[in-house]
Amino acid sequence: MQIVILAAGRGIRISSMTNSRPKTLIEIQGRPILDYILSTLQAINYSEIIIVGGYKIGKLQAFLQTRSYQKIRLIENNDYLKGSVLTILAAKKYIKEEFLLLNADHIIPAALLKKMSQEKSGITIGCDFDRKLGPDDMKVKLDSKKHVSTMDKQLIDYDCGYIGMTYCSFSMKDFYFEALDTILKMNDGEAKNVEFIISTLAKTQSINICDLSNVGWLEIDNNKDLQTARSKINHLPIQ
Repeated sequence: MQIVILAAGRGIRISSMTNSRPKTLIEIQGRPILDYILSTLQAINYSEIIIVGGYKIGKLQAFLQTRSYQKIRLIENNDYLKGSVLTILAAKKYIKEEFLLLNADHIIPAALLKKMSQEKSGITIGCDFDRKLGPDDMKVKLDSKKHVSTMDKQLIDYDCGYIGMTYCSFSMKDFYFEALDTILKMNDGEAKNVEFIISTLAKTQSINICDLSNVGWLEIDNNKDLQTARSKINHLPIQ
């Protein structure tokens, strides 16, 4: 299984911390977010980690050279100012097997990664049911069979929240990227976020969920999230 980490964006909602570095290099208790992610990934089996950078990618490259993590490929999305669908598009030609898609600003405990890797099938997204979701959280509506019906930040009627992990099996890989191609043909396709691929796929395919409630994880999207992460990181079961 390949791991794909989306790390191209500017992090404009926390711009005071990203003027000189990508958001994933913001430090929490002396360690960059990406360091937590790569460390936690050692708990599961993978063949390669593909990191898609963009904004200040040179800083990402310099950071990786200071670490001893193995089997990492850093690639570049030159169109990082557009939607994150272009970030996964940049990785497309390097994805040769099943893959697990992660966001570079999410710190997810090893227990959740392990559960996801054990329960994954077809296309599976990680969700939780124990959060109060705010305006900027990605919301998921399920159908009667507990498959994904749609997902969007603007949903009023929803069942759970997406936590930034998507698994795609090898047999579903072509369907995933066909959905991406469909999006790119839209007038505003290049501005779409990567989660829109799931909403598009859900119209024709069964999208599973993996319930990852009751453990906790961290997303660093703005200054408030950063302060929360700094206060909670020592209590989160990272390993």
